[in-house]
Order: sequence, then structure tokens, then C-alpha cells
Amino acid sequence: MSRLFELPNIIARRIRGTPPAERTAYLTRDRVYILPTAAGLLFALAVLLMLLGSINYGLGLGFALTFLLAGVGVTAMLLTHRNLAGIEIHANDAQPVFAGESATFTVHLRNGTGVGRLSIQLCSLGAPIRDAWSDVPAYSTQTCPVHVLAARRGTLHLPPLRISATFPLGLFRAWSNIDVTARCIVYPALEPRTSPASPSAPEAAPGNGHHSGDDFAGLRAYAHGDAPARIAWTALARGAGMVTKQFDGEDDAYAWVRWSDVAPHLQTEAALMRLARWIVELAREGRAFGFDIPGCSRAPEAGPVHVHVCLSALAHFRSQE
Repeated sequence: MSRLFELPNIIARRIRGTPPAERTAYLTRDRVYILPTAAGLLFALAVLLMLLGSINYGLGLGFALTFLLAGVGVTAMLLTHRNLAGIEIHANDAQPVFAGESATFTVHLRNGTGVGRLSIQLCSLGAPIRDAWSDVPAYSTQTCPVHVLAARRGTLHLPPLRISATFPLGLFRAWSNIDVTARCIVYPALEPRTSPASPSAPEAAPGNGHHSGDDFAGLRAYAHGDAPARIAWTALARGAGMVTKQFDGEDDAYAWVRWSDVAPHLQTEAALMRLARWIVELAREGRAFGFDIPGCSRAPEAGPVHVHVCLSALAHFRSQE
């Protein structure tokens, strides 16, 4: 009775051709479809003409050759279908990228049978991607990198894929549409460097942590977020613990990346691009910085985790207007 209630959903999936999104897809035999290729149709036409000629002229060898070729075609159909059935597909999340770059999803093809799967092709049903090809030997797992263009900031989901194969003779194409769950965080694109000064310049953010002189003034206790270049590694090697070098005229305030510094002058997307570039430049310098935009505020800190959280907040920022 439960299967009866599921019938509308089953029919809808058949019409749509793509199953609901799932973490891991397993290609059972009923999920693999097959049709002849152009070469397969030409082959079938040739076999039909040979059959008609053998009937017309009563050629015994003609019948033998015709039925032999027909058997080869049927065998090729079964092998092509079996080449996909039994494959398990799983995808990993892609590393974050900036808008305009290409996100690389890693798709794993697992073959748990004793028969190798050859010339497996992955292509997209929606977003443009570069087709991926792979052979999956028996009892092994192969990875296929799937490159998807990240056109906009936010969360990019792996588009529905089509897995197909024409092995062994190219007379038939077997395929299945899959939708495996994987995502990628897309940061805002970086503004070109021709823009005005960033928080690392004195005029952009007062109290930015730069020093006006190069004279060594002494050591102070290490504070979380201090740049690695400022740590007195020699003192650490002597067993004095983590201490930070200070210089004359130094201002201990941290740089800040604030929405209020760019919002009055720029549109939302342009402001996000500028803030993203400021964050990348501060991270490249190894400096700690604070972060403050509507909906997200963080104390000054340094490190890849802090940078990722701030850029992710920009990626998912929505205008409050």
C-alpha cells in the first residue's frame, strides 16, 4: 500500500528525469537508460538491408552473417547498459573561490563489482562545465574533477549531472541523470587595485597598527592576532616564551574592515568587492583586523579561519535596504 502512495512521486521523477538531490547516488539497473547512437542506427539499417537481401536471394551465408551481426549488436547493448549499472557516485564540497573563478568539485565514482567500468563520461544538465572522463577498475574508486564557473557570490551548488557511456562499440549510449549534494562558498570578486587606499594605509583607517619609526623599543607579551613576523622567535628559542617586538612610535590599535567606510560611497556589490580586497591584503600581510558589517561583527584577529568567516559573511551578505 505504501508503494501505491509513492506512485505520484515516482511518475514525477520519471517525467523530470532527475531524482531528488542525494548525498550518494547508486545506479541500479532501473536508473540506467539506453538508446542507440547515430552509429547504432546506421548499423541497424545495414543489418536490416542485409536481411532483406538474404531473404530475396536466398543466401545462406548472408543469413549467417546477418544474425551474427545482430547478435553482436544485442551483446553490445547489454554490455553498454552493464557498464553503468552498479556505480556509486559521491561528491565532496569544493574549496571556496572568488566570483568569476572556477569551482572544482571532486566527484567519486566507486565500482564495487568485479567488472571494470570504462570510458565513463560526466557532463552537466544545467550550468556549463568541462566534461570529465574516467575509467573505474574493478573494486576501486576513481575521482573526477568537475569544474563549474562561479558566476555570482553566495553558495554554489553542484549542478545536476549526467553520467553516460558508449563502451564497448559506440552503438548505444547508456545514461543516468544524478543530483548529488555538494556546495561551494563563492566570495565576492576582488576589486582591482586601482581603487583608493585600504585599511593598511593611514588615511583609510585611523589607528591601523603601523609604526612610524624603525627603532626597536622592546618586547611585550604576545597577544592573539599578532603577525608572525612580529614575534621574537629568538627569544622563544631561548625559552622566554611568546613575546612580540615593539617599535618606537607604534600604535597598538588594529585595522578594521567596516561597512560604514564604503557603504556611503559605493553600491552594494562594489562595496563588497572592496571589502573583500581589503581582507585579502591584510591576510597577505599577516595582520590582525576587526570586521564589522550589518549582521556580522568580529573582534580583531588573524589567521585563515578568521579570514574565511569574514569573506563568507561578505559572500552571503544581503542589502538591509
